[in-house]
Amino acid sequence: IKTEQEIEIMRRGGEILAKILDEIAQAVKPGITTNELDELARELIFA
Repeated sequence: IKTEQEIEIMRRGGEILAKILDEIAQAVKPGITTNELDELARELIFA
């Protein structure tokens, strides 16, 4: 059982992750490597 605060933290984390995944999806283009996508993800996560 989660507290309201824990649920809110999880909700906020999900929102942040969704934005990051949207940005990564926009970066997917022919020729980009998975390593480049990994680096982009790292930059966005730690920004």
